[in-house]
Amino acid sequence: MKKRIIIESLNKSTRKIIGQSKLKKIPNQQTIYLPEISKLIGSQLADVLSYEDFIYDPDNIVQLHNLRKSCKRLRYMLEFFERLYQSKLNTPITALKKLQTLLGDIHDCDVWNEYLPIFLNKEKERTLKYFGHNRPFSRIRRGIEFLRHNRNENRKEMYHQFIGEWEKLKQENFWKNLENIFNSDKIVIQDLSRVDKKADKQLTKIRKGEVK
Repeated sequence: MKKRIIIESLNKSTRKIIGQSKLKKIPNQQTIYLPEISKLIGSQLADVLSYEDFIYDPDNIVQLHNLRKSCKRLRYMLEFFERLYQSKLNTPITALKKLQTLLGDIHDCDVWNEYLPIFLNKEKERTLKYFGHNRPFSRIRRGIEFLRHNRNENRKEMYHQFIGEWEKLKQENFWKNLENIFNSDKIVIQDLSRVDKKADKQLTKIRKGEVK
């Protein structure tokens, strides 16, 4: 709730500057002092990094899924402020999208692995009820077991790629560099007209809680 209030406040301040610019009451270049941004991004960045101790165990399914959601929220915040910081956020946004995609693929495999045994038991019951015996079920079981093995192997590959990407970002001081972008007390916008619809879209998603 507190984060959303801060975002709403930032959005209101930004809109005021844009409106004044359109009325030609201020020049199109404007210095904006937004220490709230640093606090907001820092808080979400800390949330992402709080999962690091869990990621090296591939069986931490819940934590990996929560990390994906946390990375997604951080990416939405960066996209919200992207127009203000111009090209500085392009690389971080791309990196977070990659992490989010890999974690999403891992989660998809986890969903399959959770659902397939349930499906298999239901099909066994249906087969027995329809045929009066389970002999035809062996073909279904082989297919499901093959699919489950396939999803497990795919998860291993996606997890390996994710850990490699995470370690690469650590070696590049990605998280510290991202924090440093927002540590400045002020930013200068060269073209206020660019702070527009994309920020609106991200704000709406955060406000409505659509960052799952």
